[in-house]
Amino acid sequence: MSNMKLIMENWRGFLKESKYDVKVRKLSYQMMEYIKSGEEEDPFYTDVIVKNHNPIDLDDEFNDVDSWDDVEVSLDVLRDPNFKLPFTLNGGASGDAIELNLIINPANEPNVWSDINIELHDALRHEIEHITQDRNPSKGLKDSHHEGTIPYVDYLLLPHEIPAYVKGLNARRKKMKVTLTQAMDDFLTKHRSMFSKGAEDQESDRVRSVWLSWAKENLPNTPM
Repeated sequence: MSNMKLIMENWRGFLKESKYDVKVRKLSYQMMEYIKSGEEEDPFYTDVIVKNHNPIDLDDEFNDVDSWDDVEVSLDVLRDPNFKLPFTLNGGASGDAIELNLIINPANEPNVWSDINIELHDALRHEIEHITQDRNPSKGLKDSHHEGTIPYVDYLLLPHEIPAYVKGLNARRKKMKVTLTQAMDDFLTKHRSMFSKGAEDQESDRVRSVWLSWAKENLPNTPM
């Protein structure tokens, strides 16, 4: 690849990531306002526009393969005074929907709000990446449900999870104002107990190495 072509590819990638950065910041802000309001009865709902590369009907002359289509995003918050952790955030994406579930021990509010905000940036970018995988056959990646059925280290290194985790952590490091390696280390340390007992260091090092290699190739403008 010529230097000029490489520069153009990197620039297009940068612009694409920037568009998603804006969407993630807007979504996380709206969600934080919802969380701070104390609302629990009705979940948070909104739409986000995500690139659609996967035409439903190739014979439809009005079908634009480069269009941006709506994805429904929801956040359900449960406040549990008996919850042992300050909070936990889980997410999933399928079809045209992203669902996030947040459990908070209210005794830790508002002290945990800044941490929740960081986690929202990570989770939203992670799930948006899975939506784009489903919509873009050229990526050769499809979301699947392996979490909990294979060793944690293998799950983190599944072909469709590598870009999702790296892009999610890239959103996290922007919010934290750190390098990508620091964001990875923060994540891997927090999830250390998920790795095989006695092999935590080896497995987390393996994940970090693979993730960084992918980032250097696909996100070359990112502070590593």
